[in-house]
Amino acid sequence: MSLPDRRQVEVVDVTFIARRPMTADVAISVRLLDAQGQWLAVHDYQPALGAIPTLKWIRGSRVVDRHLLPLPADFTTGEVCATLIAYERFRLPPLPVMDTRFGDVPLGAWTVP
Repeated sequence: MSLPDRRQVEVVDVTFIARRPMTADVAISVRLLDAQGQWLAVHDYQPALGAIPTLKWIRGSRVVDRHLLPLPADFTTGEVCATLIAYERFRLPPLPVMDTRFGDVPLGAWTVP
């Protein structure tokens, strides 16, 4: 198995700050989409690449959650956007978002050169 070269991987870092201790085991899904809304890559995992599960979070915990999103081999250049969904790991229901206009939390858009 060979890993994609650096140019083919988009890195998305999300920072979480716990307002209170967490009582659910939550996973984070970051999705990378092209300009037409088609999925290019998805990364689902416990926060901080599994190192800091939400059940260990206490009030004030600051967790940087890195997601490595390899681009498909046939993607050359163009605009992409990232979205986030948090969900309960065992039953899989997504957690509700604070702004009901969105199903996913928008993380931003950028152009891959």
